[in-house]
Amino acid sequence: MKTIYFVRHGESDANVGERFSDDETVSLTQRGRSQAEALAKRCAKLPIDAIISSTMPRASETAAIISEAIGMPFELSAEFTERPLPISMHGRLRTDEAARRILEGWGKKTTEEGDEFERLKDRAGRALTLLADRPESHILVVSHGFFMRMVLARVIFGEEFTSDELGHILRAIPSTEKSHISVFRYHEDGREDPWKLWVWNDHAHLG
Repeated sequence: MKTIYFVRHGESDANVGERFSDDETVSLTQRGRSQAEALAKRCAKLPIDAIISSTMPRASETAAIISEAIGMPFELSAEFTERPLPISMHGRLRTDEAARRILEGWGKKTTEEGDEFERLKDRAGRALTLLADRPESHILVVSHGFFMRMVLARVIFGEEFTSDELGHILRAIPSTEKSHISVFRYHEDGREDPWKLWVWNDHAHLG
């Protein structure tokens, strides 16, 4: 059996800004670094064999703090990056009704912008396969709030889950804490549904 510790990055500039921004460039805030340090102390007590991080700066900065705390290098993988925001949202105020409608319509249509539902669903499946195929038994993954809920939907509903089923997940779990830990287990005994959710949104280390 494998244990996968999915952790969300610390607070980033995009989380506190008044406008939507390009997720590819944002870094941790000072508060986000403090959150990552608290997370790192928690992770130092876990039996981690490997660390994998999203390539986005706010995730890799979080991974670097964890890496230093436990004395283990980390790898980068684009499979665990966040859903890109549509380009048409960049620079819009978070209170902008038009931006809100664009975001709510994500996954309902095919466009040239961003990472629409089918592509992101496929990536969630690839991410789980990547983890299942690795030799390590305890893997820590630094990722992002929306993508982690996409992975959760894949585990709960199976590989052919729909955008409506994802919508149920997003409405039931509108957000997660920065620097939280969620735990999935993968059973290698050939059972039909090998992935199990074990812990979700544990942020006790943040006080």
